[in-house]
Amino acid sequence: MTITIETNSVDESGRLVHAEDAAAQLCLAFERLEAALAAHGLGASSIVRLRVSARAPAYAADLADLVVEWLDGIPVPVDLVDVAHLALPGTLVELSALVIPTPSDPKDRP
Repeated sequence: MTITIETNSVDESGRLVHAEDAAAQLCLAFERLEAALAAHGLGASSIVRLRVSARAPAYAADLADLVVEWLDGIPVPVDLVDVAHLALPGTLVELSALVIPTPSDPKDRP
C-alpha cells in the first residue's frame, strides 16, 4: 500500500503562512509532513519519493540544501520541479511525498 502526503505552508485554518519566503514555506511544509507521517505512525524513512514543487527555478535551487538537510542521509529520490503556479495564491513551494509504510528507523524524527 502506498500513501501520498501533500503539504504546503498553511496554518490550521488553511491560511498561507510565510508569504513570499520560500525557505520558511518549505520548513513549515516539512513540519506538516512530519505531523502527517506521525499521524500514520510513520517516520521519514517511509518516504520513497519526495517532490518539491517551486514557482521559479531560483527557488528550487535555493531550497535544495534545505531538502538535503531535512532528509539527513535518508536515501530518497527527490524531484525539484519548477511550476508556473500552485493552488493557493502566494504559495512558493509545496511538497508531495510518496510513502510506503515501513517499520521505524532510528533516523526517524519523533
